[in-house]
Parts: sequence; structure tokens; C-alpha cells
Amino acid sequence: MHKRPLAITASAIALTALLATFGATQFVNAAPTPTPMSSSNTMMMGKGAAGDISFTQMMIPHHQQAIQMSDLALQYAKSPQVLALAKQIKAAQSPEITTMKSWLKGWGAPMLPAMDHSSSGSMSGMTTGSTGMMNDADMTKLGRARGTNFDTMWLQMMTTHHQGAIASARQVLKTTKDAQVQKLAKAIVMAQNTEIAKMKLLLTK
Repeated sequence: MHKRPLAITASAIALTALLATFGATQFVNAAPTPTPMSSSNTMMMGKGAAGDISFTQMMIPHHQQAIQMSDLALQYAKSPQVLALAKQIKAAQSPEITTMKSWLKGWGAPMLPAMDHSSSGSMSGMTTGSTGMMNDADMTKLGRARGTNFDTMWLQMMTTHHQGAIASARQVLKTTKDAQVQKLAKAIVMAQNTEIAKMKLLLTK
């Protein structure tokens, strides 16, 4: 007298398994894996040339870090010359950031480059290298320094930072055909070379 309930139970289990399999298949079919956009596709979007977009996307956060470093100098520097340089850098680079953001918008390009998943880290975590960007540890160390120690560290770091910007500006000058990009890149090379000379002189005193 117990055979019929057992048969019903077995049928219910089979039906449940069938529905689960069908549902999972439908879910997979409804949500295909998107094809990731390559960095080259991102760089070629809009009206801007790839090299111009790459340069602008890199230079915006580069300028932003220079302003961050200048703000620290306005708080903690002891030397009047360092204070003057910090004010000068901030005054020059703030409007350049606005200009470059307008370029990217006009080109239809994103503010940030496509993430390269083959390497670790991000712009905020970049180590000092060809771009001259400071990493988080560098910025923390600078923020904790005071007095003449701060002045020396700031001059050294900003010199490296400027050298990276100049290298990037010279690189884009080899490829760009955009008059606006050419003008800004040349201005960066000229202004920051002049500031580097001042900073190296201050480091010898």
C-alpha cells in the first residue's frame, strides 16, 4: 500500500531535476559573456588620434598629482622659494586639466584609459618610473615630512615628476598632428624644464 506514494515522489524528484536543468540552460543562454573591449578599440574611439588620447588620459592624473603635491607644500614647506614654486605649478596645471578634459569630451573618449589586465596596479599605485608618478607610499612619506626635510623631499619628487611629464610631452610631439596638443606639449616641456632648473638649484643650497 506504500508503492503509489513512492512512485509519486520519484516522479516529483525527476520533474524538479528536469526543470532545474532547463532553467539553468535558459539563464546561460539569456546572459552571454560579453566580449571585452580592447584598449586599442577604446583608444581609437571618437575623433581623437590614439596617441593624443593616450597622452591626455595620462597627463590629467599626472597634473592632478602635481597639484596634490603643491597643496602639501602650501601647508608644510618652510622655504619661500618652494612655496612660490608650488603656487606657480598649481596655477599653471589646474587650467590645463580643464583643457584636457574638454579635449577628451570632444573626442568622445573616456577620461581614463582601458585597464590593462596583464599588469597589476593602477594610476594611483604607480611607482616612480618613466611617467614620474609617485606611488602611495611616496605621497604618504611626503605628507608626513615637515620643515627643511619636507622642502628637500618635495623638490626631489617634483623634479622626478616633471621629468616624467616632459618625457611624455616629447613623445606625443613625435606623433601628434593636433595643433592644440602640440601647443600644450611644448608648453609643458618649456615650463617644466625651467622649473626643474630652479628646483635643482635650490637643492644645492
